[in-house]
Amino acid sequence: MKFSDLESKQKILYYNITEKTKKLQQNDEIMKGRITVISGEIKRTKDMTTSLQHQINRNKCQSGLVKSSYTTKPNMVSDKSVRFARPFQNKPNVVFGLSVFDSSSKTNARLNSYLIKLDRYGFTLRISAWGGTVMYQTHYFWMACP
Repeated sequence: MKFSDLESKQKILYYNITEKTKKLQQNDEIMKGRITVISGEIKRTKDMTTSLQHQINRNKCQSGLVKSSYTTKPNMVSDKSVRFARPFQNKPNVVFGLSVFDSSSKTNARLNSYLIKLDRYGFTLRISAWGGTVMYQTHYFWMACP
C-alpha cells in the first residue's frame, strides 16, 4: 500500500472520528437539557406529593389517651389539656370515653367529665367528682375528626 493511500485513509478516519465526536457532544448537550427538564418535573411532583400529604394529614382523625392527676382528696377537679399532633383546618369534633375509673370503695362514685375548651389546636377536658367521691384517677380515650 502506498503512503498516499495511508494518508488518505487516515484523513477519512480522522474526519469520521471528528464527526462522531461532534455528534456525541451534541447528543450529550441534548441529554443534559432533558435531564434538567426531568429533574424539574421530579421536584415539582415531589412538592405536589408533599402538599397533598399535608392536606390528607390535616383531614385525618387523631386520637390518644388522657389521664387525670392522681389524688386522694374528695371532690377532685382536674383540667387536662391535649394538643393535637397536627392542627386541624377547622375546629374538629371530639368524642371521649372513660376507660379507667379508680375511686375509693368507701365513698360514692360520682363523676362528671366534659370539654371546657376546643379549637383546631387542641382541647381541655374537665374531670370532676362531687358528693364526697374520692376519685384516685381516671383515663379517657379520645378521638378528634374534621
